[in-house]
Amino acid sequence: MKFMNAYEGLKTLKLAEILNVISIGIALLMSLMLILKSGSMENIDVSSQEIGNGFVIVLAGIVAFVLAISSFILQISGINKAKTDDESFDTALMFIIGGIVVAVIGGLASGWLESLMSVVSKVLSLCITLYIIKGIRSVANRIEKTDTDKKGGIIFTVIIVLSVTAVVLGIVNVFAPSISNIITLIIGGLNIARSIVFLTYLSEAVNMFGIKEEELDPLG
Repeated sequence: MKFMNAYEGLKTLKLAEILNVISIGIALLMSLMLILKSGSMENIDVSSQEIGNGFVIVLAGIVAFVLAISSFILQISGINKAKTDDESFDTALMFIIGGIVVAVIGGLASGWLESLMSVVSKVLSLCITLYIIKGIRSVANRIEKTDTDKKGGIIFTVIIVLSVTAVVLGIVNVFAPSISNIITLIIGGLNIARSIVFLTYLSEAVNMFGIKEEELDPLG
């Protein structure tokens, strides 16, 4: 079948995004738990229950981190598979490499440079998603799946709006420490919404090929 590399790559990207959604969900839940915990710390002695809650938060953090790393590795693998069928995926891979460089610089930097690298990292992450969508639309157009192509245009806009809103709120958060907790939760909600929207489009992209798994495995 034509575009088999794109099909296999998009399947891997779908799995990567599922892990990413779970990771963000856990991180959001952790943020909520920490906010509730910090709001009830006054005049309360440390108890075994608090220690237990702290352990749960640490464990959840480890799980979220492992899922995020796994998602990142799968994303690279998926894009690398799909890039032979459309150059947009190749461009997305270049943005990933750029993101790694920026992350290293940000990890070593401090002050304004660290903040700048954080913003650049978010922009590169957005570019990766947008170029994956662009690649899907290109393949959809070439196999005459016009509905998937048109939906990609809508998803493209929605993800930009969600991402820009999250970045703007992040900037507001710096100047509004009194409502920092609320803004943090809203940003987390926007991020998970973006990932879910992207995941739904990846699912449609995989399905547009009309391939059943048993068709790929004669012994299945």
